[in-house]
Amino acid sequence: MKGGGQSSRGLNETVLYGASRTGTQRTLIAALTMLIAIAAAPLFADQAFVEYFEGDVTVIRDREEFFADFGEPLEAGDLVVTASRSIAVIRLNENAQVKLRENTQIRIDS
Repeated sequence: MKGGGQSSRGLNETVLYGASRTGTQRTLIAALTMLIAIAAAPLFADQAFVEYFEGDVTVIRDREEFFADFGEPLEAGDLVVTASRSIAVIRLNENAQVKLRENTQIRIDS
């Protein structure tokens, strides 16, 4: 091309390098995410947590009450309470979960 314009070959190279860089970044982010998940797994392997809930679900710990949140770690002695028209799923470990219906309480033991 005359007049200082970019040839089609140069344009294709730019597009390819840009796509390659984005693909590499995505791969790196995915690999780092997996590495963090694998590294953190032993920390939560035996710790119960709130896997799912609908409605009002509270946790009472050391005489303090707070609303449960997704992924909320539960400690030995915690009392999980579901209100009317509420449900919760507590993940105890990799292979066990407890589903709580409305107006239910469960205490987490060690």
